[in-house]
Amino acid sequence: MKKRKYKIIILFLIVIIGISILYFRPKQIKLIVPIEKNYQTIDIKKNIESKPKSLVLTKGSKVSLEVLEQKYQIEIQDGASVFEAMQQLEKDNSFNFKYRQTLGLGAFVYNINNIEGSPGKYWLYYVNGIKSPVGISNYILKAGDIISWRQESF
Repeated sequence: MKKRKYKIIILFLIVIIGISILYFRPKQIKLIVPIEKNYQTIDIKKNIESKPKSLVLTKGSKVSLEVLEQKYQIEIQDGASVFEAMQQLEKDNSFNFKYRQTLGLGAFVYNINNIEGSPGKYWLYYVNGIKSPVGISNYILKAGDIISWRQESF
């Protein structure tokens, strides 16, 4: 009789543990960000996973970076993010930027070429004239992209 009780208790615990694992498993992260008074859902995991694992230099793959009145042109690697291109530009030219790492969003730029955002205004970037809905760590550049940095309020 005691063995049967123990079997029932063990079976009950296994069922409870199985249900707990299914209920508390990690869920996909989604982020809602404002885009010009509209809200769009961005799948962070998809953007991060879409980045190619190997970076191979492709000749002729150039992007432009504009900050206020200054323009830079840089040759990028396949799969490079805006962040990686800015780091490369910083090594090659008289360009500098400062950033903070933020949880879930990546690098947040607060200073470009020794110019900090003024109160209520922040450095925001545009890709080919469209405000980017993702952080610079998550946007994968394509040949010919024009990255424009502007100081704006959210």
